[in-house]
Amino acid sequence: MGKIDLKAPTRIRFEDREVDGAMFRTDKTEVARFSLSAGSSLPEHSHPEEQIIFVEKGSIRVELEGQPPYEVPAGKASFHPSGVVHQVTAVEDSTLVSLKELSG
Repeated sequence: MGKIDLKAPTRIRFEDREVDGAMFRTDKTEVARFSLSAGSSLPEHSHPEEQIIFVEKGSIRVELEGQPPYEVPAGKASFHPSGVVHQVTAVEDSTLVSLKELSG
């Protein structure tokens, strides 16, 4: 237990891409706060966990398998079901917070 600083600068690896941010994991939870510059994307991927991405600053476009792409502005979030392929692209410089409950 203790204090967690999600503003502590570091590099986070998502698939084959690194971004500026901070990530913290426990046995059951993963929280990441990271930045994407306008036009940059996280590669298309899926994972066994459900995911919520909250847009703290900026705006993103989400491509979720089986649905038309949609934009998520600052102050809103996107839900990604487990096992569903998705991709996130920054429409403008963005700061995002990702939340996952990890599989046991």
